Amino acid sequence: GEPYGYGLGVMRSQTPLGLSIGHIGGIPGFVSSMDYVPDRQIAIAVLTNREKDSARMRDFALRRIMELGELFPAETIQIIGDDLAHGWSAEGLDGAEPIQLGSTGPIYEGDIAAAIRVTKPASRSARWKIAFAPESPLLPLGYTAVRLAIHPGDLEATDTSVLFIAINRTKFSNNLLRSTTEGPAVDLSLKEWQVIEVPIHSFSLLGPIERIDLQGNVEGFFHIDDVQLVAAPHPTATAVTEDQTSSQPQVAALEQNYPNPFNSSTIIRFALSRGASVTLAVFNLAGQHITTLVDGQRAAGSYAIHWDGTDQTGQGLASGIYLYHLHMGDGRRVTRKLLLLR
Repeated sequence: GEPYGYGLGVMRSQTPLGLSIGHIGGIPGFVSSMDYVPDRQIAIAVLTNREKDSARMRDFALRRIMELGELFPAETIQIIGDDLAHGWSAEGLDGAEPIQLGSTGPIYEGDIAAAIRVTKPASRSARWKIAFAPESPLLPLGYTAVRLAIHPGDLEATDTSVLFIAINRTKFSNNLLRSTTEGPAVDLSLKEWQVIEVPIHSFSLLGPIERIDLQGNVEGFFHIDDVQLVAAPHPTATAVTEDQTSSQPQVAALEQNYPNPFNSSTIIRFALSRGASVTLAVFNLAGQHITTLVDGQRAAGSYAIHWDGTDQTGQGLASGIYLYHLHMGDGRRVTRKLLLLR
């Protein structure tokens, strides 16, 4: 129970998919964990005969789940562009004055940029902060990097100057004012726009994003623009081929796949009585999107889709029952089941 996060034989912990409820344990030579992530309705059990931290192995497996198509974000979040993104806040803290969005001064992209004045902290270890926060904690699923454009303005570096990007206050990037071959850097002597992109994996997150900070101890006036949480492109490795037969079907229909059950490949046929915008997608029984087989405008006719039983990343699916769902642009929907046996 509160405040310990443990009771009735289960414990709460943070995972890459958010808060989980479960338990870990082991005996010499074996470790295991079993967890349920309520926000995603995902249950996962890990059992291994290797001397490894079971929670770490669980998190590795959950990161693999992130690659499922529907768990990818729809698009990159532009936190600051010509405006502040809906549902996000931005504020200056601990020596950073309020952010000014305007059209005066240098602009990287669009019509405005953010101008910020910062004061050198009194303590050598202290830092001012520019904090960007979503309205509610944001799972980092499918996001690859934090990206921003920075114009140094009149900032000047000293031997003790630092500039960091931080997530959740304590997970820092490398000092962006130290030029290294391992990551991005900002040259304060170069008075022009510079683009910084820090990979999300460098923060080793174990839970949702609560806040993204730009932190430093330099003093002066500078500009930032095009602040983004960059979404990964949806992979397209699934092997799918499509054949069309020129005909004029009387009705729209979705046929049972053949063979069913199938192993290495199957054929899904559908017919359109008139041209339509069509989406044909595969889901598991939990409703998670596995892959999209057809997406776009199709003319009237009969179609045969050859699918190799892999997900959006080209990984082979496990044996089980799946759903394939045909959605036509006029609102018609048809769903059927298929069985995959490995």
